[in-house]
Amino acid sequence: MLKHNCFTFFLLWLAAVSCSPVSIQTTNHLQSGDTEANKNNYNKALLHYQQYIKQSAKLGIYRNELLEAETHRKIAYVYHTQAKYDSSLIQLQFALDKDLKFPDNQTAIVTNITEIALLNAYRGKYQQALQNVDYYLDSL
Repeated sequence: MLKHNCFTFFLLWLAAVSCSPVSIQTTNHLQSGDTEANKNNYNKALLHYQQYIKQSAKLGIYRNELLEAETHRKIAYVYHTQAKYDSSLIQLQFALDKDLKFPDNQTAIVTNITEIALLNAYRGKYQQALQNVDYYLDSL
């Protein structure tokens, strides 16, 4: 009987350890992405950040849209390092859209607008870059 109880306990423990909740998996992807980015392994970081965004949507009321916006900025940075300016711009727009839901988050909003302006300048779209700067100045 004792052997059976120990085996049952072991199976329950194994199931609990191997089935981590989505929130833990989500956090692990974000931390792994940051670790890879710090090592300049941007392709690996990108995969982790994308997994974070994908899994974060499953968190329901525990979803942290500000952290999602920050992750979109991180993805934009990865694309920027690879000279994929169009993809970077899309990610910054996602970040801005999320940050605009939280008007008290002015620093992140200004960061997004500034980065969008810089990307437009890199892409040779100087008129758009100037419009971004005007929008930034108007928001102050």
